[in-house]
Amino acid sequence: MENKLKFCTACHTVNPSDANKCRECRSNLTLYNYESVSDLKSQRIKILKYSKVIWFLFIFALLLLIFGRCAYKRYSPNFLIDKPLSNISILTTGNNWPMYHRDLIHSASVIGNKEDPKGILKWKYFADSKIFSSPVIEGENLYVSTWDGRILSLNIDNGKLNWEKNLESPIYSTLSIVDNQLIIGLNLGKVISINKSDGSLIWQYDLGGKVAGSPAVSNGIVYIGSGNGLLYALDVVNGRKIWTFDTGGWISSSPAVYKDVVGIISYNHGLYILDKNTGRKRFTFRIDGEPTGSAVFGEDLVFVPNPSGGIKAVDWNSINLPGDGFILRFKSQLFFLGLTNSIPHQRGFVWAASGGGGYYTTPALYENKVYAAGYSGNLIKVDEKTGNKDWEYSLKSLNLSSPLIAGSIVYIGDASGDLHAVDINTGKNIWVFNTEGQIKASPSYSGGVVYLTSEDGFIYAIE
Repeated sequence: MENKLKFCTACHTVNPSDANKCRECRSNLTLYNYESVSDLKSQRIKILKYSKVIWFLFIFALLLLIFGRCAYKRYSPNFLIDKPLSNISILTTGNNWPMYHRDLIHSASVIGNKEDPKGILKWKYFADSKIFSSPVIEGENLYVSTWDGRILSLNIDNGKLNWEKNLESPIYSTLSIVDNQLIIGLNLGKVISINKSDGSLIWQYDLGGKVAGSPAVSNGIVYIGSGNGLLYALDVVNGRKIWTFDTGGWISSSPAVYKDVVGIISYNHGLYILDKNTGRKRFTFRIDGEPTGSAVFGEDLVFVPNPSGGIKAVDWNSINLPGDGFILRFKSQLFFLGLTNSIPHQRGFVWAASGGGGYYTTPALYENKVYAAGYSGNLIKVDEKTGNKDWEYSLKSLNLSSPLIAGSIVYIGDASGDLHAVDINTGKNIWVFNTEGQIKASPSYSGGVVYLTSEDGFIYAIE
């Protein structure tokens, strides 16, 4: 008969029956004795089996938690989020140009009229202040904000003043027209809604940071970014906060909205794709530098300016996965060491197009082509799907503006005060219209007329 044995459950060592501590790990020994080594081995096998089952269940639960959290962020219901009191959105029907870059996806494009503008001045209005915003248009009225804090309403046919409202704050933001409201962000950190008929106040909300970008309104929600890094979703009816999202960096871009998402660019080098109803993050994509421009949505891709050169196309349906950062850094090391010829890219990257110099302003999208202008003055036209370049046009000056496409012409202003009209098919210059100040805002278009603002304080109508 073999001596009774004691089994250490910590290190699985067999010990004599009279031992109190394991001879290997010095752990307290189990109270159970075994008659033989064979009994001990049998029990040990059972314990190991149970241990494997426990570890399997633990790993399964951990994976379930990780993927469940990802699924919750992307697909969770929004019943806990307050609903807006209205379902109205910005409308871009007819000749209206109701917001920054015309529509919620920031296309900055229209079909245009049968006859394109010839570069002839129709009228101009002196606002007696620098203007950094784009004109917005609805019906027979044009609205524009000035740097000295006024909102002007003009007749688009003759440029005569209908009314003006002093909001007592510098304004960089472009107005948005929705229903009977004009919504605007102020440099002092507020977003304000006024009546488009007379400028009377409807509501205001303190964002807590300067506002440089312009608001977007979709399904009753006003989206606007702030210098404190937060993207706000407010009720269009009364300005009540619905949700916020912290990007971690200054926001000077304007939100773009498409289907069930909103896209925003922040100074912390990030493009954020959020659920537009709940504000939950769906996807992030790192951008080099600090672009001041905004995202533009296509059907499957979102286009962003790239301060390190050109523009990038990103699959906005992508999902960030755990370990993405580590994998990208590992692939980058392999590339720098010459162990692979494949250039590593972030998840969601589709293509990049370069036109020389940094690109900071918002691109434009028209009939499967993307148009973008770099700071050094290069305007490029590239294919939406591939990024292949069709043509490149030189402004012969620095660029601070973004393009507009109407019919067969691309319009863009430059830092010398010139508005360029460029043939959409050939990339050749058609005409140039000169102002006396830098053009920083993108032009607007309605009924065969281009409307333009300049730092010289004038609002121009060009036909």
